[in-house]
Amino acid sequence: MPLPTDLQEFLWYDRNEPYYAVHPTQNRKVPVSKDRALNALGRGDRYFAPVPRIGLGNKREHCTPSFNVLYCDIDDAEGLSYTEILELIEMRLDGLDFFPSAVVCSGRRGAHCYWKLAEDLVLEEVQAYNKRLIKILGADPACWDAPRIFRNPGTIHEKSGRAAELISFSAQVWDMPQPQLLGPVD
Repeated sequence: MPLPTDLQEFLWYDRNEPYYAVHPTQNRKVPVSKDRALNALGRGDRYFAPVPRIGLGNKREHCTPSFNVLYCDIDDAEGLSYTEILELIEMRLDGLDFFPSAVVCSGRRGAHCYWKLAEDLVLEEVQAYNKRLIKILGADPACWDAPRIFRNPGTIHEKSGRAAELISFSAQVWDMPQPQLLGPVD
C-alpha cells in the first residue's frame, strides 16, 4: 500500500531545486529529482530531508542557499497522546501565534514540527531560527542543520514498532513577521 506524501508535497510545492534527499535507511543515498523522491517516499523510504539540494550530496554545501521551512524535533513526548503532544507544543510556544504547519509523531518518543514560510530565508537564518525553536520548545539540540533528515510519516520506527504519523496538518503558510516572534537570532 503506497504511503501518503502530503507532507513533503506541501514542504516542497514551491521548490524547483534539482535534488531532494530521501533514504530507505539512515545510511544516506545520493539525492534525486523531486518526482523520484516523492515516488521513493510513497514506496516506503523511511527518511527525507526537508531542505532541497543543489548538488549531489548530503552535506551543508550541497543544500540550497535559501529555504522557506523551519523545523525541529521534540524528543520528550514519549507516552503522550497525540492531543497531549499538540497541547505540549502550544504550551511551550507560550502564546506565540506560530503553531507548526505540520506535526508528525515520530513513532517513538517525540514529534517533528514544520513551519512553512511565505518566502525564503538565507539558509543561515533558517538554521538560526531552528535553534531558537529548539530553545523555546525544549527540542533536540542536534536537529537544526540543513542536511538533517526526518522520519517519513507512515513508516515504522524500528525501535518502537510504531508508525510515524502526521497528527496535525493545517498547511498554514506563515508570513515573514511570524518567525520574528521567536526573538533575535544569531
